Amino acid sequence: MADEIRNRVRGGEAGWGDVAILYRTNAQSRAFEESLRRRGIPYRIYGGMSFYQRKEVKDVLAYMHLIVNPRDDEAFRRVVNYPTRGIGDVTIARLSEAATQHNTGLFEAARSGAADVNAGTRKRLTDFIELIDGLSAQRDQLPLYEFGLEVATRSGIIGSYRVDNSPESQSALDNIEELLNSMRTFNSDSPEDEAVPTLTDWLQSITLLTDQDEDNSGDHVTLMTIHSAKGLEYKYVYIVGMEEQLFPSPRSVNSGEDLEEERRLFYVALTRAKEAVALSHCASRFKWGSVEPCSPSRFLKEIDEKYLDAPEDGGLSAAVEGRGFGGFTDLRGVGRKESSHEPKVMPARFKPVARHEHTPTVADSGNYAVGQRVAHAKFGIGTITAVEQTAGDVKISVNFDNGGPRTLLAKFAKLAIVG
Repeated sequence: MADEIRNRVRGGEAGWGDVAILYRTNAQSRAFEESLRRRGIPYRIYGGMSFYQRKEVKDVLAYMHLIVNPRDDEAFRRVVNYPTRGIGDVTIARLSEAATQHNTGLFEAARSGAADVNAGTRKRLTDFIELIDGLSAQRDQLPLYEFGLEVATRSGIIGSYRVDNSPESQSALDNIEELLNSMRTFNSDSPEDEAVPTLTDWLQSITLLTDQDEDNSGDHVTLMTIHSAKGLEYKYVYIVGMEEQLFPSPRSVNSGEDLEEERRLFYVALTRAKEAVALSHCASRFKWGSVEPCSPSRFLKEIDEKYLDAPEDGGLSAAVEGRGFGGFTDLRGVGRKESSHEPKVMPARFKPVARHEHTPTVADSGNYAVGQRVAHAKFGIGTITAVEQTAGDVKISVNFDNGGPRTLLAKFAKLAIVG
């Protein structure tokens, strides 16, 4: 999609400011922000903030920064009492005094017991130090995604949002899930002939991305939720995530009134386009550790095909039933009076989404057996000591000749059988 936008602007069909990407939930912005940044495409988030500036994302990242670098005082201050542990500002001030006196960081001051705090506070600090030490010991033993989930869970961040069933808490959980997904993508996209990416590698990639501030002035692509788009218009609009359980949202499908409101939102999204709309959906998504197939949104079937520049393999009805969907769609007539003198817009469209003949599957445990010799890009050669089928993957225990015993997930480890 980012390439399509760039080519359209380079071809003179539009300026950056003529393009908007609309999504149902804030968490969806992450992938598009990263794609636009990598291509040097200026953008802004309208009516919201950049993905990596959201509180829950910064909280999880702070834990990871502290795990990698215990001398990161900014990260320590952010998470030592989040979620709440009864470690207040007075304790932080005393730790700061001790750190200054001993020329060390806050984390080490807390570990050493140099600060003048009472027994209860000292116990809470000790528990926090043990949490970070325990997570640090695991960071080279787990794939990036699994480790990220461990951090978000053991820190208590996920639990703090799950006890509150509000839309705000659900949005925060969606953002945390998307952050963890970025770890999985970073791991899976790394070249097979290179070392397995580490937590430090991933954090550095995030820093490089976030150092490129979004463009809030001049000509830029606009990213926003559909709720924020009311009253605005753009020459070209991309509506992404057109899937059941996303748009319409899972909260709406059991209520006729709420479902109708979702339908009205879709109408709002469609009518933001002056000339053309692109509609897209995923065949599958990675959710909390497992791949889940996605069904095209019911709203796609409700569009009159005369307004569509649909894929060439059977039109909209065929597309939403499984033969792919995602062409650029001329929707100037939806909700507006058609004008005979308007030129027919036939922009260079997306390639129709290829049909996924099979639902993605996890690794087959039959590929691995106890006693086999396997090679890992980071840990070298080792012998499989146990194979266990889990809910979302195959867990393999390997005793590496030089790396010692490790437990890995097959779909991330990319083990090669060598004997």
